[in-house]
Amino acid sequence: MTEKIIEEELTSVLDKRFITYAYMSLEDRALPDARDGLKPSQRRILVAMHDLGLVNSGVTEKCAKICGTCSGDYHPHGEAIVYPTLCRLVQPWVMNAPLVSGQGNFGNVDGDPPAAMRYVGAKLSAVGETLLQDLNPDTVLFIPNYNEKKQEPTVLPAKFPNLLVNGAEGIAVGWATKLPPHNLSEVVEAIKLYINNKKVTAEDILTVMPGPDFPTGGKLLGQEEVLSYYKTGKGQLKIEGKWTINKNSKGIETITITELPYQSSPEGLLTEIEDLVKNDKISGINDLKNLSSKEGIKIVIECSRGTNSNLLLNNLLKNTSLRRSFSVNQTVLIDGKVVPDVTVLQLIETFVAHRTRVLTNKYTSEQAKHQNKIPILDALIRVANRIDETIKIIRNSTSPEDASKSLIQSQICQDEIQAKAVLAITLSQLTKLEQNKLLDEKKKREDRIAWINKILSDPKEIDKLIIKEQEELVASFGKPRKTQIIKNVKEISEDDLIEDKQLFVYLTGDEYIISTVEEFNLLHFGKVNIRSKDIVLFFTNKGMVYRRKGFEIPETNRNGKGTHASAMLGLAENEHLIGMVKWSDKGYIISITSKGLIKRTEIAEYESGLKTAGLVGIKLNDNDSVVTTLFTDGKQELFIATEQGMCVRYNESIVPCQGRATQGSRAMKLTPGDSIIQMISINDKHSIVVITQKGFGKKTVLSEYKSFDNRQIKGYLLYKVVLKNGSVAGISAVNKEDYISIWTKGKAFKISPEDIKETGRHTSGICIVNLENDNSIVKLHTM
Repeated sequence: MTEKIIEEELTSVLDKRFITYAYMSLEDRALPDARDGLKPSQRRILVAMHDLGLVNSGVTEKCAKICGTCSGDYHPHGEAIVYPTLCRLVQPWVMNAPLVSGQGNFGNVDGDPPAAMRYVGAKLSAVGETLLQDLNPDTVLFIPNYNEKKQEPTVLPAKFPNLLVNGAEGIAVGWATKLPPHNLSEVVEAIKLYINNKKVTAEDILTVMPGPDFPTGGKLLGQEEVLSYYKTGKGQLKIEGKWTINKNSKGIETITITELPYQSSPEGLLTEIEDLVKNDKISGINDLKNLSSKEGIKIVIECSRGTNSNLLLNNLLKNTSLRRSFSVNQTVLIDGKVVPDVTVLQLIETFVAHRTRVLTNKYTSEQAKHQNKIPILDALIRVANRIDETIKIIRNSTSPEDASKSLIQSQICQDEIQAKAVLAITLSQLTKLEQNKLLDEKKKREDRIAWINKILSDPKEIDKLIIKEQEELVASFGKPRKTQIIKNVKEISEDDLIEDKQLFVYLTGDEYIISTVEEFNLLHFGKVNIRSKDIVLFFTNKGMVYRRKGFEIPETNRNGKGTHASAMLGLAENEHLIGMVKWSDKGYIISITSKGLIKRTEIAEYESGLKTAGLVGIKLNDNDSVVTTLFTDGKQELFIATEQGMCVRYNESIVPCQGRATQGSRAMKLTPGDSIIQMISINDKHSIVVITQKGFGKKTVLSEYKSFDNRQIKGYLLYKVVLKNGSVAGISAVNKEDYISIWTKGKAFKISPEDIKETGRHTSGICIVNLENDNSIVKLHTM
């Protein structure tokens, strides 16, 4: 015989073989059958347990024995594959209705592994038994197993709607499936709704089965996506845990998490929170404990004092598995073929059709058995009437064949089937036959046949049986819904969780930021009155702008020190806070640098791109820095002073409006070595106080400083600087009722303008503040 060699491209061969492998992995491993909701491995485990007689009312068997039987008889993929599958059938945090009852350690929700299979035992659960009820070749199709030594079912009878109640998940080559679990009672109502009205819609189903019901409880946010996957087989669900907020014995707020979203674990959540804290992505947590046990989930988060627990919780929901998505992808096997995007109605329809077929097969088989038995009973009734004659014929016959012919000839039996049935009975049994009992049995079988005929001749009768058996399942296994459905979900922002209250935010001379709910006389370098949801802009000497909402600034009482700007804003080295303003929709930000550049920008320019991490507010040259930033209404009069005692006054309108990230333009002409020290806004009622680093100064009425109409000037002499008095430390625009807060190196105090004698512009001034040793004044501000 000559050998025939077929040449073919390797890529073509690989394509064909891979496609074959892909379909085999889909049909034989990864996807559930829509009828019984089982993958082949799960089905074979249950059949192996059925073979071993591991009924729910009996004792357990070691899992090693179960896995060995399954692997040896039906699923030759190794016990390392079979045992994890068996364990999942036991775990109540995976399945709404576990199909196997376990004895021993089968793992936990944290993902700890089960004990070795030689240590733990299992048997069918009561629910699992319902899947196997009526299992025989008369009701479902059996095929040879992998080695053709046994027969195995291609599907289980499955009275229980397993796929809808327990869901399924699997990944194969090119396909994946993920079906959510539902509540048994609601599933049964949906099945009844479909049976009673085949034209039922997804919207109708939603009224009785409002959405998934996960084994771990939690909350389902919104019903729109539920209706979506009901209709299309695809959807993206949002689920989250449950919690309470209380105060502990120390009066500190705690968040106690009692339920987690499906497929989240306590230890996993704790790890996520710890990572967020470690990477400074979340704050306000003082302690974190996992107190979960067999009784349930319990994670306790102790908030830091002053932390808004609702805001912290919102951050956890956004950044951890306390809230997560569940992607629905309903790909299943129907009639042995891969069907993607199966709707919920298709799943119900497939299940009902399967039960109809199983019940039809069951009763057709039973009907045939009864019909075959009645002729036998007729023969036995005649035997009971003619017992002596029958015994005589049998005794006088030389062989079974001879006896059979004689029984037919005597009309005790009508055919060989009846004759064989009579001859199969022992002599002692023949003598005990009672005609009445035989007649009763025949009557019962005839009645049963009549009932079966009624069932099989009317599809509505089968429907009634399906409804009845489903209602019995609910009576035996129905449980209240675990997952709470929030039908109308509003996207919650941080602002929604915050109490809108009045706040007073102070900036001290040593750069501490203090936020209080009450106003008080605090020495400050800046102050804004805001609501807790308002935005505050913080400006630094490096030209950066930072934003914080009022509620993001830690609150303190009037005796509290507050939070240092570098800690709250994350300032760089040698970066210092020079001012803050409340965000407004309209207005201008005016900044001036030590090198004499001034920039006026509409505040709206700061809205786009303004982030917590900071934004460039002005472009600076090397060795330049911002000394003052003001918020104005566009009509303010500006007063600018230099370190060497010069000053200018003009309206802000002569400063051109520029973009945010520009350098600005010249504010005034500076003499070599001089620099801008401060800029303030003024009105005609103000007097100008100037103080030097050594504490000398004076107060002069504003009218002595006329306003200029251009910026290309050196300006007026504000104060004649001499060595003993020091250079100018700062200026302040004051009224009679104001105070001036003064900061030295290590000390702060306030003085009244009324204590300073008013002098002319050309005077030298006097000692206003007595300073100790080599101390000097750093800054001053009008309060």
